[in-house]
Amino acid sequence: MAGIKRRYKFFLFFVLIVVAVVLMLLEAGNFLVKKDKLFRADAIVLLMGSIPDRVLQTELIYKQGLGRRIILVEESMEGFHDLRKRGSPIVSNTDQCYNALVYLGINEEFINVLPGSARSTIQEALIIKDFIKSNPSVDTLILVSSPSHPRRASMIFSKILKHYEVPVVIYTSPGEKSTFNAARWWKSREDIQYVLTEYVKILSFLFIDQFRI
Repeated sequence: MAGIKRRYKFFLFFVLIVVAVVLMLLEAGNFLVKKDKLFRADAIVLLMGSIPDRVLQTELIYKQGLGRRIILVEESMEGFHDLRKRGSPIVSNTDQCYNALVYLGINEEFINVLPGSARSTIQEALIIKDFIKSNPSVDTLILVSSPSHPRRASMIFSKILKHYEVPVVIYTSPGEKSTFNAARWWKSREDIQYVLTEYVKILSFLFIDQFRI
């Protein structure tokens, strides 16, 4: 009788674990999409990555009067400068974003492109931290990115700006024009890749990268 009870408890525990895992997987996509209620900020930060959805979201926020300026960090592109030296008309991702924003009617005067050839969100955050040091009036940021990225971006910026002299408020705004389906992410090969990649990067940040900053 005692053996039956133990097997029953084990089976019940196993079922609960399976249910918990399934529920976590179902919500895995939604967890990544961190969408804050936005208030007026000193700067809108357009993070590097996919261009159309991020540019359109940045334009929307800016024209709603939620940001005084737009900040882009120069993105590193392998071989870009070599191609330029050889006469190729290739345009960098940063320049594409800048040109698109200007074309959409945003005055160049309110777009800041920060040099640095960033290769990651961490490097972007470090470059923006230096910018804030030189511009102490900037203490509120809106991070614009693709839907699967804001959760990690928020973690990174919060960590890097946590001990800054003046508290920096950070909001996140995922691109509304993205095709990413957070609620049904397992139905698309691209969405599966986005979700799995983001969780690997989040774990890497939590257990490794944040201690190197």
